[in-house]
Amino acid sequence: MENIEKLDDMLYKAMYGIPKAGDSESIWEQIKNDSSILKEAIKVKKDKWNEKDTVNGLAISNAMLIDYKDVEQDSYNELIKSIYLNTDIARIVMNGCSFLLMSLWNHNLKLTKEQKVFVVNEAMNMSGTIKHNTCNSQVATMARVHGVGPFDIRYHILRNPNWTLDEKQELVMDFYENDNDYDDCLEQWELGIVNDFSYYKGLELPTNDEYELLNEYSYEMLLKYYGSEDIVDRIWSEIQFCKQMHQLRPMQYEKKFSKQKVLG
Repeated sequence: MENIEKLDDMLYKAMYGIPKAGDSESIWEQIKNDSSILKEAIKVKKDKWNEKDTVNGLAISNAMLIDYKDVEQDSYNELIKSIYLNTDIARIVMNGCSFLLMSLWNHNLKLTKEQKVFVVNEAMNMSGTIKHNTCNSQVATMARVHGVGPFDIRYHILRNPNWTLDEKQELVMDFYENDNDYDDCLEQWELGIVNDFSYYKGLELPTNDEYELLNEYSYEMLLKYYGSEDIVDRIWSEIQFCKQMHQLRPMQYEKKFSKQKVLG
């Protein structure tokens, strides 16, 4: 077997090097088809300071979490087990995302009750939750671990089908204690649909109005405009998520409007 460190370093430089060196896609194709390399890469070991646990192949493990649909599933599932049993592994960060956060990208991954508790506990350490409503040094560190801004690990939990609507109803309240913080996040989630052109392969949406997009465009209208189910499925999924969040926790102006409507 080739040296794991050498392979891992080669993949890392191709994916994230400045400047990048090599073709990351071809390197990864060679690696991911060798189950013995994958099994060796996900083995847990101590870091070079002998303080925290890590894995033999950081870049390889990272690529497995990205390419979860096509990678060999036995090794992938073993990596998932390590992530949900070991906070050191869960908090490994590659390219701004923790291994735990990346695991939530796979909506087909069925989490156990214990795994769901684990990831929610990690998310509750983020700044702004009911557990940590003030920003101290420890909380600031946790924010950097599991993402920053509106698309941190809390967003990925709320987007993930492992949690029921009733569970999300409670989580969306616990994750954002401050109403202004929540409103800002929901607004950014909506703007993300409009502004993230990577979803739409360079095409602009037929509107730049978030309200119009969420409430007036049907799936069929978007499909007619784009002509691609892959693009529309991604847009539509985000639209439904935002509408769901409005239902579970309306923004402040919506609450005021509803109250005025009742009084009127």
